[in-house]
Amino acid sequence: MLAYIPSWVEDETLYSWCARWHLAFSPSTKTTGRKLFGIASAPKTWQFGGSLSRFCLITGERLGDAKTVLYERTIFGSFLVLASAEHARRVTEGVSPPSALLGAKRVQLGLRYCASCLVEHTKIHGIGLWRMPHQLPGASICLLHVEPLRQKREKQQLWAVPDSANTSTLLFNNAKELEGGRLVSRTAEMIFRARTLDVAQMRASATKILCEAHRALDTKRLDFTKIHLDWSQSAIAACIGRSGGNSLGVGPWIGDVLRGRRSERNPARWAMLVGYLCERGWVTPEAFFDNLTKTSDAQEKIWKECELIPLAVVDAFKRSSSVTEVAMILNVHDKTIAKWIREYSIIKSIAKSWLTKNDPNIS
Repeated sequence: MLAYIPSWVEDETLYSWCARWHLAFSPSTKTTGRKLFGIASAPKTWQFGGSLSRFCLITGERLGDAKTVLYERTIFGSFLVLASAEHARRVTEGVSPPSALLGAKRVQLGLRYCASCLVEHTKIHGIGLWRMPHQLPGASICLLHVEPLRQKREKQQLWAVPDSANTSTLLFNNAKELEGGRLVSRTAEMIFRARTLDVAQMRASATKILCEAHRALDTKRLDFTKIHLDWSQSAIAACIGRSGGNSLGVGPWIGDVLRGRRSERNPARWAMLVGYLCERGWVTPEAFFDNLTKTSDAQEKIWKECELIPLAVVDAFKRSSSVTEVAMILNVHDKTIAKWIREYSIIKSIAKSWLTKNDPNIS
């Protein structure tokens, strides 16, 4: 066990703690890597580059167990929130390495800090800190000071602390872009703090918002070419390239996410998508995530169904007196209407007054 184990300072990252320990107690970068993680090249990957089990062993878990540190002090917390239950279990139990969460997902590799936070931390603690909210996938704005983050890029392996050397400021051309960056950064932090999120529920909620905004019945009838054009004209899209995340915002990625084709578990893309919906005035970050809490309560399930079903569908059922009539109003097949009645209790309750045994495919 280490002779001296400093406490966490505010919301700093695991890398930040290691950098502070290195400056105070270690003669070389490689020695620190071997001591803390059992590998000399540990600082090569700032997100996390070694054995958490070893780190927790030599710290006596005074800083938390491996799962707590992974969730709360590394960016992998954002990926674990969106990971499948099995994938998250394998990573937290040490069966798979945390890097497996990234897969082919693109993640900004530069360390980021806020200049104002650096001044305050230096005055209070005598050293700068790498704050967790600043490193999250999609974050580009300090939510405390509402100012662009600075990005530090190092070409060598070292335990670095925030300073003005080898840095560049993420650029925003106007107040609208700055607000867009704030919305994305706020969403990124809410994803990280959620601990667990149901991706299917997120897709359904985002789809409902877009269906209402574009007057579409369901995902199949959404014009994703039109949606992508609208996205490309948003303030968030305009500043994505200048903030180092241009590869995340190109191509018909919104359709891919909502259809579950790819990137549906990428926290950066979810931060951008919810930020975009917020920029357009269709929802707020708080409202979007308020409806995503998992529950098995039957009444709450009905309330969630009400929120997920487009108003046009509910209105059509209220105005109709048969499955065929609903199908004609919505321009869908009778079997689709029957399927909705079977799957959604709120729709079945609306149709109960006219629903008969003669209606096809309904049990």
